[in-house]
Amino acid sequence: MKLKSKFSFLISLLIILVIGATAAFLVQQEKTELEHDIYLNTRSFGELTAEDIVGISSLYLPEENFIPFKRDLTEILKKNADVSGISIYSFAGQVVYDQSVEANEQYSGPERTLDDDSKLTRVKSSNISLINDLNEIFYLEKKEAGVYSLTDENGKTIPAELTPDLSSLKNIIVPVNNEFAVEYRITYQNLTERLIARAQNIAMIAAVGVLISVIFALILASIVTTPISKLSGTVAEIAKGDFKKRSKVKSKDEVGDLADSVNRMARDLEKATEAKIYQERVKKELEIAGEIQKNILPDKLLEISGIDVAAELIPATEVGGDVYDVMQDAKGDSYFYVGDVTGHGVPAGLLSALTNAVLTSTIDKGKLEEIMYNLNRVLRMKTPGNLFLTLLLMKFSKTALEYISAGHEQVIHFSAKDKKVSLEEAGGIALAMVDDVKGKFVSKKLKLAKGDVVLMYTDGIPEAWKNSKEQYGMDKLKATLEKVGHLKSANEIKTAILDDVKSFMGKYEQKDDITLIVLKKS
Repeated sequence: MKLKSKFSFLISLLIILVIGATAAFLVQQEKTELEHDIYLNTRSFGELTAEDIVGISSLYLPEENFIPFKRDLTEILKKNADVSGISIYSFAGQVVYDQSVEANEQYSGPERTLDDDSKLTRVKSSNISLINDLNEIFYLEKKEAGVYSLTDENGKTIPAELTPDLSSLKNIIVPVNNEFAVEYRITYQNLTERLIARAQNIAMIAAVGVLISVIFALILASIVTTPISKLSGTVAEIAKGDFKKRSKVKSKDEVGDLADSVNRMARDLEKATEAKIYQERVKKELEIAGEIQKNILPDKLLEISGIDVAAELIPATEVGGDVYDVMQDAKGDSYFYVGDVTGHGVPAGLLSALTNAVLTSTIDKGKLEEIMYNLNRVLRMKTPGNLFLTLLLMKFSKTALEYISAGHEQVIHFSAKDKKVSLEEAGGIALAMVDDVKGKFVSKKLKLAKGDVVLMYTDGIPEAWKNSKEQYGMDKLKATLEKVGHLKSANEIKTAILDDVKSFMGKYEQKDDITLIVLKKS
């Protein structure tokens, strides 16, 4: 047998074996992944829709409005093709709706109750339950969002070595508000159809691959050695770091494609190296910008007679958009401000730095309205029209506290006398938005008694996220202040509030800068 024939036969046989084994592996892997996806999708679908399904059943079925009920139910179920039908049960075991017998007409006979004790137990459980083709029943105890542990009906965790089969589930029962439960029956028809289609595709690819391999093997034996040797030399030079080296192999077969790929790789490596250097430079510049912005903030807060002050800024990125400061004018009056620039990054950082510089140089003007007018004028002159700044500025003179707002968050006031928390009037318009702001800013007085606490903050606190749906919110911020407002120092109050916010967020990403100033009347 000639070398070409041997080469062709051996490569063809090898490819057939590899493709066959790969096909079997891919089909089995696809089956496993699809079965797991069906379980996860149905579980998530049940959690998202069970309350809605119970809601429309309570709305329509008691009034025997079956047509709108069926319409809304169909609209919900068409979002998951792996659910073949549902049933609704009360926690007492009454059958509210069974799609298998009420597909087209509402049931109107005597009251139906579950006669299956195992299913009744599942219906009465406060946890999601599942049953597989082996009639093994198990429950899902939710630890946190997306994290569950498998338990038996008594709540005992099932050991990992005894984990039941999740690849062939019959149904999932989802409880709703300890009053109802919705059963989702699972079908694997789509799984079978997808696996058959995948197997057919793999078979076609395998047949084409075998045919190409025979032709390729016959040609490769006579022409591949020389160009491959040249290509190998080119790759060796590139591996040494000569990214400008290019292959001169010119052919229109796979070897030519490989040569083109090597040349593209060399060009990409050259560009990637340049991009890496650029990224490192940008990263270093951002670090420097962050340090500069951090140095704008006061290293140590002023000690002010009559009022205790604590402040902290927690940036969300290297360069943030929040800024604050505590200053005194020549008369000894104290000023506190907190600002929030739209967006993040270097532009926001520059605007916050400019704000700090202007305020530092203009607090001797005395009147808060004049300070605001001047700051707005400078920002309009020196910044582009797509950046804005909300700002809250306070002035403390002996026992009087005066503040002015430029579209910023409301001041929160804790009364030490009655232990109550209130929101003070806000107002104003964000700075750098319009030229004429005369009359847009009005200062307000705030009477403080001994022990009273005032919070100045940015929206990074009430808008802190626990997950994709739940925020910290103003109500929780007020409740936290009401709980910790009695603490001895402003720093203790600040720490307690920020700790509560961090605890609420957990490991979820911080979306915005968080800034907090606490003033406690002494």
